[in-house]
Amino acid sequence: RNRGLTELRFLGDPVGEYSDVLVDAAEPVMPLLRKAWRVLLARSRADLIVFGNIRADAVITPLMAEIGAVTTRVDGAPYMDFSAATSSEAYMGRFSGRSRSTRRRKRQKLAEVGALSHRVLKSGPEARDAARQIIELKRKWQIEKGVVSRSLADPRTASFFADVADGLGHDTGCRILTLDCAGSIAAAELTFVAKGRLVNHVLVYDTAHDKHSPGALLTEDSIGLCMRDGIERYDFMGPANGYKLDWSDAVMTVTDYAVPMSLKGRLWVHAYLAYGRERLKKLVAALPASVRRSLASAYVLLLPAV
Repeated sequence: RNRGLTELRFLGDPVGEYSDVLVDAAEPVMPLLRKAWRVLLARSRADLIVFGNIRADAVITPLMAEIGAVTTRVDGAPYMDFSAATSSEAYMGRFSGRSRSTRRRKRQKLAEVGALSHRVLKSGPEARDAARQIIELKRKWQIEKGVVSRSLADPRTASFFADVADGLGHDTGCRILTLDCAGSIAAAELTFVAKGRLVNHVLVYDTAHDKHSPGALLTEDSIGLCMRDGIERYDFMGPANGYKLDWSDAVMTVTDYAVPMSLKGRLWVHAYLAYGRERLKKLVAALPASVRRSLASAYVLLLPAV
């Protein structure tokens, strides 16, 4: 409840990137979705229902057209497909010789700064500490770039990912890969692996090594690790920006939907979510970098402490 509105959102929002329902594949899906929708209509008492980041292949996608959900944003999730590659070397052959040579040269230059090493962490105290470092490094990167992320800026996010990375006695599917330079993180990714797919939730690099492109070096290393472990798809998630598109084979459409349930909800959906929000983002992106950094810093300060 905020802005005088009651919004109903998915349980994982804003930490979970994608929204969908969990359903037994043996059951006919649409009758169950229709029944669930009728329950929401009868009990929610919300001004609007938000369906954020729905993949085109999501279980719930067919319901969106049936209930007349309003499309409020369309983006994409780029991904790499390793299913037809026989080795990481064969897959990397799809990139130009010039780009591969550039990465080799940058790796050599980074190694001159300090000894390079990797860590692959799947659970335990070291994974917990690494997850916190990754989130803090991403926050620092966002402030320096003048970027705001509602989920990553929230101090509760670091605590959540620390618990998930630790596992607390359970296998969560979390996998952390770091590229360390002189014992400190130069680049890292916090990912989740399940059913032959890897989803990259956080990819970050230390801007002190900007000229060496450690993020690209880490992605290259991650491809080799995926191939070794039999992972067939590497999902960058949204947004579909240039860096991700440069690496990817294809893009999965990801759409935000909303259903207004009251007059206030209808005004918010059509005036802001479907119209004003993206225009406001473009306006902020057009501001000078110094102004965007100040706005990003101020946004973080306004958030509640854990």
